[in-house]
Amino acid sequence: MVQGGSPASGSTKESNSVYGEMFEDEIKPSLKHHARGIVSSANKGPDTNGSQFFITLAAAPHLDGKNTVFGRVLEGWDVLDKMEEIKVDKKNRPQETIKIQSAQMHANPLADER
Repeated sequence: MVQGGSPASGSTKESNSVYGEMFEDEIKPSLKHHARGIVSSANKGPDTNGSQFFITLAAAPHLDGKNTVFGRVLEGWDVLDKMEEIKVDKKNRPQETIKIQSAQMHANPLADER
C-alpha cells in the first residue's frame, strides 16, 4: 500500500483531522479492501482517524472492518504504478519524496461498490 496525508509535526506523533482531533470509524460492511486502488483512512486502532490515508496496491481483506473505505482510484493508474516502483527503506518509507500535486473527487466514487 501507499500511505500519505498530512504528516505529524512538532512534538506530537498524531496527525489530526480537519476537525482538529481524531474522529470515529465509519465502517460500512459492504465496502471492502478487495482490490488495487481502494482509498481508506489509516489509523492506530478504533476511532483514531486523522488526516492519514492509504491506497491499496492489492486486495487487503485483513483491513476490512478496521479501516474506513472512502474512495477508490478511478484513473491515473500509471501514477500508482510509479509510486509502487520507488525504492523504500527498512521501515518501508520511500527513499524519494512523493507529493500529490492534484486530485479530483468523483461525485460518488463508490457507486458500484455497494
